[in-house]
Amino acid sequence: MVAMAMNLRMKAFYHHRDISQSPSGIQQELVTNIASANDFNKSREAKALLATNWWGDRNASSDHCTWPYISCNEAGSVISIVFDSDDNQDLGDLGSIDFTSFPNLDELYIHNCKLEGSIPEQIGLLSNLTYLSLSQNNLTGTLPASFFNLLVSLVNLLHLDLSQNRIMGPIPSTLGSMINLKFLDLSTNKLNGSIPPELSNLQSLVQMNLGDNNLDGPIPPSFGNLSALKFLNLGMNNISGPIPLDITTLFELEHVDLNHNRLFGPVHPEFGKLSKLFYLDLSSNQLSGNISFQTECTLRHLDLCKNYLSGVINTLSVCDALEYLDLSNNNFVGKIPLLHVTYWSYINLSWNHLTGLVPYNLRDHTDIDLSFNNLTLTEQSTNKDHQQRTMVIVFLDIFLPVVVGCCFLAVANVIYSCKKDTKNKIQLEMTKHGDVCSILNYDGTIAYEDFITATEDFDLKYCIGTGGYGSVYEAKLPSGQTFALKKLHRYEAKQPAFDQSFKNEVQVLTSLRHKSIYMEGFVADFGAARLLDPDSSNQTVIAGTLGYIAPELAFSMIMNEKCDVYSFGVVALETIGGKHPGELLSYLNSSASQGTMLENILDKRLSYPTDRLIEKEILRVCHVALACILTDPKARPTMRDVSQELSR
Repeated sequence: MVAMAMNLRMKAFYHHRDISQSPSGIQQELVTNIASANDFNKSREAKALLATNWWGDRNASSDHCTWPYISCNEAGSVISIVFDSDDNQDLGDLGSIDFTSFPNLDELYIHNCKLEGSIPEQIGLLSNLTYLSLSQNNLTGTLPASFFNLLVSLVNLLHLDLSQNRIMGPIPSTLGSMINLKFLDLSTNKLNGSIPPELSNLQSLVQMNLGDNNLDGPIPPSFGNLSALKFLNLGMNNISGPIPLDITTLFELEHVDLNHNRLFGPVHPEFGKLSKLFYLDLSSNQLSGNISFQTECTLRHLDLCKNYLSGVINTLSVCDALEYLDLSNNNFVGKIPLLHVTYWSYINLSWNHLTGLVPYNLRDHTDIDLSFNNLTLTEQSTNKDHQQRTMVIVFLDIFLPVVVGCCFLAVANVIYSCKKDTKNKIQLEMTKHGDVCSILNYDGTIAYEDFITATEDFDLKYCIGTGGYGSVYEAKLPSGQTFALKKLHRYEAKQPAFDQSFKNEVQVLTSLRHKSIYMEGFVADFGAARLLDPDSSNQTVIAGTLGYIAPELAFSMIMNEKCDVYSFGVVALETIGGKHPGELLSYLNSSASQGTMLENILDKRLSYPTDRLIEKEILRVCHVALACILTDPKARPTMRDVSQELSR
């Protein structure tokens, strides 16, 4: 639009200029007009940037080329806008920026900045754009065909990354018209429908990632036209049908991931002829048949687990660079070949029908699983095992029925005797002390004495939790019944407000009827007293268990949904870590927590998950929990958002 305005000015200039004007005067006036047009364009860019509120309180009179996240060309026009998560930005609505004000924009990179809203069609008007990445945000809506109709005009666009958002709907077929595109990543969204065969027109494409969506239908056979493709990820969808043979003709392929789909049919032997292929993951499908690899096998990562593959695995011996091998949960038979593995290699051949000796270089391997096969370590152990199995069979046939019968009678007699003694003892205690849970046979004085005796006058060793205004004790009565008692703190017991709050809580808890409700201090007492007091949103004291309540309650004393969200986040982290996160809460809210690994948070008593799907689900819960414990209540998600994210 700026160039069109300049052309019109020049035409008007030549039409109306004085014919007696000198050439130098004409040149000077032309320079003046160009400078005026540049100044107009720069002013328009600055106003569009300020309108977003992404740059704080800067004003239009300052040079926007000196602002952070902005790069300009020599003429002072914006050519690059780059935001990254390292700055912990919360930019809000993507539609707040007027993209028509940036005719020279070459790069737009906004990563993990909590962008919201749908993708504006104006982006399609950026004719100079070569790099577009809006990954790991909260973008919603669909991918409108009109948006890609505009993008088709972006002949310079080489990189398109919209991954890790919440974009829904099908992939428009017009995307296949962007023939110069080299990088395409739409993974980890909510896209559905089938994969458009028009994507096979992207013959310059080097990387395609459509994984972790809800795509269905077959893999287009025309993908064999993507001759430049090196990276292909269609994993974690609902794609069905066989793997097209045409894919095995893409000789530039280095990485293929089709895991967790509904693919069936054979694994083509031609995969073994792809000399540059180092990563192949076809796990968790319904593939069948045998596998075969050629002498030029360069695979470093091979995952075929959880399929219906069968036959021998002898040809794996030609893959001399394997670092990760998982063939578990299949129907492979025969012997394990001599594999070329390193000390750090991961090997899982469990749950097959493999037989014979384990190769010598695998016997002392540290990270290997050969369970649920019929393998032996040495020839001597083979003969010895056969004799032992024969003796075991004889024993089981003759003596086992007799032994089992005698044991059954003995156990039944013990159980009957114990049950009878316990019942008699309980009946005697009921007669003496009364039944606490019965109205007809209840003596409050005796019950109180029993509770005092059971807790040794509320000794701390029976305390199982401490809340904002009381402590919970475990009391086992002589009748065999176990109760949880809440005792108010000495000061709070004398305050009418606490007394009423405690009665409100008792009323709520006694009215609840659910199989999952149990008396646990940090779950049952938090905020329950407010349910029956409509004026208790503004308190003068903290109600709830310390360590689980939101930090802002200590200052504002105002209870809202975001406080419950914080408590949920703490409980979620406690579930993941096996203990209260403690000082980890403040650390995770600091800038030093960037790059914190899951292994630093996960319960140390548990082994780190080897299944990538399980690891991903744990990470999803962890990310939700971290969002819930943010110091700024406004930055925390709503419980509806939490529910939707965890149910994805």
